Order: sequence, then C-alpha cells, then structure tokens
Amino acid sequence: MKAISTRFKGFIDHAMVLTAAALLAASCTGVHSGDKSAGADYKQTPTAASQRTAHAACHFWDSVDFSDRSLMADTAFMEQNFANYIAMLSALPGDSLRPVIARFIEQASADTRATDMIAGMAAKYLYDYNSPMHDEDLFIAFAEAFVASPAIPEIAKTRTVYLLDLSLMNRPGTKANDFEYISTDGTRHHLSEPSECETLLMFFDIDCEVCADVLDDMKASADLKAGIDSGRLRVLAIYVSAADNDNAADNNAGNDNGSDSEMWHNYAAGNIPRNWDAGRPVGDIHDIYDLRVLPVSYLLSPSGTVLQKDL
Repeated sequence: MKAISTRFKGFIDHAMVLTAAALLAASCTGVHSGDKSAGADYKQTPTAASQRTAHAACHFWDSVDFSDRSLMADTAFMEQNFANYIAMLSALPGDSLRPVIARFIEQASADTRATDMIAGMAAKYLYDYNSPMHDEDLFIAFAEAFVASPAIPEIAKTRTVYLLDLSLMNRPGTKANDFEYISTDGTRHHLSEPSECETLLMFFDIDCEVCADVLDDMKASADLKAGIDSGRLRVLAIYVSAADNDNAADNNAGNDNGSDSEMWHNYAAGNIPRNWDAGRPVGDIHDIYDLRVLPVSYLLSPSGTVLQKDL
C-alpha cells in the first residue's frame, strides 16, 4: 500500500514546480484581485510545460456553465472532467492549490446542484479509500477551500466538514491520538506508552478480506521481520469491528464480550505472529480514528508522532 501523499506527485521536477507556483500567483490570484494588468498577463499563452499545466488548471472550468442544470445532469461528462482536473492539481505544489481550487468552487457556486455535485465528486474521487485517485492531501485542500467559501451555504457544507474533520485526524507530523487497548494476554496498555522504537500501528477487522491479504503480506515481508528482529520496529495490530460500539461498556468494565471476544482470541492465536503486539481498544475509538474503511495503518515515531499514514 503506497502512501497517498505520493500517489500522483513526483512526475515534475523542483524547477517546474517553482515556475508553476509563480504563474499561479499571477494568474489566479491576480485575476480575482481585479488588477487589469494581471488579467492581461494570464491570457498570454505559457510555453513551458509546467506553465501550461498551471494555466490549464486555473482556467480548466472557464467554459463550463455551472448554472446549466442539463449539463450538471451529465454525470459522465462532469466526472471525467473532474478526474482530468485532479490530475492537473496533483502536479502542483500544495501551497499553490488554494487559489486554483477556490476559483473552481466560486464558479460552481452559480447553482446549488453544481455545488452539491462537486462536493460529491471530491468525496468520491479524493476521499474514498477505494478510489484509484484517492489523495488525502488534495481532498483536504479542496475541503478547506469549500468550507471557507462564503458563496457556499452553510447547510451545503455539512458533509464536507465531517469528512474534513476525519481527514485531519492523525496527520503526519502530529501526535497520534491516544487510546487504551486490551492485549491478547489480558493486560491493558495505552498507545502513548513510551517506546524505544518506531511502531507500525494497524487497525483491521478479522472479517475483512483485504485486511487478511495485507496481514499475509506483512507476515511474509523479510524487511518487516528484519526491522522487528533488530529492535527498530514493533507491530501493533488492533482489531476493530462493527460490534465495538455495542461492546464499549463491556470493554470499559473489563468484561469479555461473548462470542466476539472468543472469536478474536481464537483468531489472534492462529494468525498474529508471536513477535507482534495485538489487542482490542477499550471502548469506541471511531471518534479519534477514521476507521470507516479497513485496514488503516500508521507509522509512529518512538514519541508517538505520525511519520506516515496509509502505508
């Protein structure tokens, strides 16, 4: 599983990125400022490949009438163009995305149906873990611009706000949210407990086929085994399931949760390597980790800082 932040990035070099950023500052921001000279500048045809990409991204939707409901009803047309637009955005530096995306959102705000459509497309293509174009960094850039737009009614922002909150949890460079878990031997621990090595934290469900495939790949990885054997890495596999909400009270009380608990212990005994740590959370942790699609993995520093997400 590749880190999402590198899914599209890397196919333009540093010099091209700087050129694109300079053009974006002149074209998108300049046009919105009302500066006539900037407006004249952005119409000049760029020659460098990076400039063409930046120019095209900024003005990609200029010929689309977002108030035309018959056009908005053509989902195949809109989604194909949105996918093309994402590919352009992926080639641009993060700090230059906001003016480009803000311009797109302003154009789409011409009609509520168009507003709802672009929010839905962003969730489908960028947020959804099952999307081949899944890119959390791009989704956050879009969602922040969407939520900040004064042209979008507050009621239309509700779902995007929710998905943005989920996406911002446990980002690289931040402390991983702490939680308590019960290990397979019955002892209680906190994720925040001091560690002398990096931790590969993985949330999974024993009924998830993709989770099973990933676990098999991890168990077969010579590099992972070498990291564990050398003391540089530990694996912490946390079992979460749909039953966790119902079982929160029992977990907090230290009680076994009937057949689900027995099923977990049987699974762990037969499938979790002895040199891994494993357990179940005490209570529900869905409000501090985005667990709607499993598996989810994080690489944590010894101090608990997220180094990588979605490995």
